[in-house]
Amino acid sequence: MKKKLFLFIALSASLQMFGQNPTVVFEGGNICPTDSWKLVFNDEFNGTTIDQSKWFTAFPYDPNGGVNCQVCRTHGSTQEIFLDQNVVESNGTLKLITRNDNPTWMSVTTPYSCGTIYSKWNFAFQYGSFVASCKMPAGAGFWPAFWLFGGIGTEIDVFEYGSKYPTNQHTTIHHWSGSTDVAQITNTVNTGVDLSQAFHIYRADWDPFYIRFYIDNNQVFQICRFLNTDGSFVTSCNLNPGVYEVQTAYPQGSPNNVNIIAGSGVGGPFNDNNLPASSVCPSQMEIDYIRVYQRTPQAGFTDLCAAESVTGPDDICDGNQHTYQFNGTNSTNPTWNLSSNLQQISSTSNSVTVQVVPSASGAAWVQANFAQADPCSQTQFTKNVWIGSPAKPTFSVAAKTPICPGNTTTTSVGAVSGAASYNWSFVPVGGSGGTTSGLVLTPSVNTCGIDAIHLGTYQIQVSTTNACGTSAITNSTNLVISNLPVCGPKSMIVTPEKEEYRVDKPVMFPNPANQNLTIIISDSEIKHYVISMYDVLGNKVLAKTQISGGTENHQIDLDISTLSNGMYIVMIENGKEVYQEKIMVNH
Repeated sequence: MKKKLFLFIALSASLQMFGQNPTVVFEGGNICPTDSWKLVFNDEFNGTTIDQSKWFTAFPYDPNGGVNCQVCRTHGSTQEIFLDQNVVESNGTLKLITRNDNPTWMSVTTPYSCGTIYSKWNFAFQYGSFVASCKMPAGAGFWPAFWLFGGIGTEIDVFEYGSKYPTNQHTTIHHWSGSTDVAQITNTVNTGVDLSQAFHIYRADWDPFYIRFYIDNNQVFQICRFLNTDGSFVTSCNLNPGVYEVQTAYPQGSPNNVNIIAGSGVGGPFNDNNLPASSVCPSQMEIDYIRVYQRTPQAGFTDLCAAESVTGPDDICDGNQHTYQFNGTNSTNPTWNLSSNLQQISSTSNSVTVQVVPSASGAAWVQANFAQADPCSQTQFTKNVWIGSPAKPTFSVAAKTPICPGNTTTTSVGAVSGAASYNWSFVPVGGSGGTTSGLVLTPSVNTCGIDAIHLGTYQIQVSTTNACGTSAITNSTNLVISNLPVCGPKSMIVTPEKEEYRVDKPVMFPNPANQNLTIIISDSEIKHYVISMYDVLGNKVLAKTQISGGTENHQIDLDISTLSNGMYIVMIENGKEVYQEKIMVNH
């Protein structure tokens, strides 16, 4: 990489004229990249109409970059007009048809109509391996070609063919300045085979320092960016230090992006300017595919083979139908295979619709299989999926109950396989005094913090949602918020400095109590008490006030015969402090 960088710097700093070509001083090194080719563009022509997102069907030379101009269809020729209807995609190939039908375009009439394709502006490339599988038109006088054009006056003819000489293939590189062909290098190969009788693969590998041309993967010609100073071609990847000529015809500069063109014209130098006889028309150049590879995909392009996959939902549900699709470059129809817990409902050219086998669950897979790896090397693509039902949560930690207002507690459910979300909520239990603002919930996935605000009884609910739907559950134990059951004995001394007013611990019996509850208060200094009883919900169920004391072991009898069985809190207040104790009532 360092030697290449030096070379680019030397080109800009050390150019001088040597004969007809500039020269460059090169420090020596390997000028041939070895990175593997990655597919970045292709058209397999397996549809029924040309893909207009990839191709123009004329030459886009109008001022707006479109094809609405005279030269867009004539390409400067007086012999042919390029028409959309001469571009036909069918039965897995593209046909570029030549007819002897005297077409007219913008007041120009020619003897022949022809077909061509020209890649859209966003499909232009600097460097790459450009490949086309083609069958040449039969009969003398046709001039098909597969070529690259654009950038900084660059033209690379991967092949040109004159059907008068059906075994010959011509390759050329041009350097244009406006309409002037400043420099060119041309080579002709006699293949010994009539190229109109079968498909052959034509390819040009364009790297920064070499362009190599191939037929059926056999190299037939190469052009190096450099010449030896005696004018001979450089043919090695390893250059010795020294001075080299730079071929003017070699693509120069950057960015130098070229578009892809394929078309069939008539006449031309490779046919000795002879035109096709009407007896051999119509005839066609047939293309199986066109592909472009790059060693490092340029901006805006990716390695298409690496991105191939079967796409569709990761999670599927019993009873529902789901569609999976192959996304990739192989445009033939795959064979779809499924795991035993899935069944196929239908399929199209690149997708399959499946349904879960009744009562099935767990791991499953969908697989696309291709008979041949074309254009990428992989033939099998698998998508792993999960089969399930709406995930039903179960409480693993119940909220502590009862609790006092202002206190907190937590609850949680076990993590649910395949769950996408948890939704926590609460509802007041009817008649308990609870309100919709009685709690503040702080969810954290499958755990929820609870802040108690208002007295009442509440149900805590949680629902989980996964790919198969939503399922909810309610905590089996209601959450009770009460002032008394858990708050315990409190010091409620209003004036702590007057400790003589503190209530001594009374005696309450029996516990559990039946019809009556007896309370003995031993403090003789306090003359008045307020005695109250509360149920576990904080409701006051009994009260006695203005009870006179003043004697040791003052006895108070409470009639509790009307109370229901259960736990109660007895609260004794003297105006300065409060004492409370739990009592069970059991009739």
